[in-house]
Amino acid sequence: MRRIQVRSLVVAVVIASLLAGCGSSGSKGVSAASYAKTICTAVDSFQKDAQSRVGNLSATTNLAAHKAALQSAFGAVAADAGHALASLKAAGTPNMTNGKATADALVQGFTQVQTALSRATTLVGKLPTTSQSAFKSAATPIATAVEASLASLGTSLSGLKSSEFDKAAASEPACKSLTGSS
Repeated sequence: MRRIQVRSLVVAVVIASLLAGCGSSGSKGVSAASYAKTICTAVDSFQKDAQSRVGNLSATTNLAAHKAALQSAFGAVAADAGHALASLKAAGTPNMTNGKATADALVQGFTQVQTALSRATTLVGKLPTTSQSAFKSAATPIATAVEASLASLGTSLSGLKSSEFDKAAASEPACKSLTGSS
């Protein structure tokens, strides 16, 4: 698997979270500000941890060592997704437009991402190390599946916008770090 494909996982997480608008709604629940802080902190932490783990991968011609490093990195990122998912579940339902729908979609989406990463970890463990071309051929569909899972997260959330969340996120440092704002 090329390093660029693994890095695209991190980029896709950021894009998915931005497309999500990170917002939600409901008549009862947590404030938009509290929800924004919780979910943006969780997604930001996940994104930074994933970047760090991917950044620690180094190119090598030893396919067995590369396979082991990839499997370790995917396993760690899957665990990171699990931690983010726990935080997203604990965030509750925000009291704003589309709160319940967005909270549910965000939890469901991150569940799918964690599942895809866990499956990728298993599949990476089965990559052939007989040749560079066999390794790449088998790794490409794994990367594609993870990227598709991340893309579906963004797609499922893109229609669920909330002006209440947007306002809260604009003043939340954790959300600003996701968008690159200062």
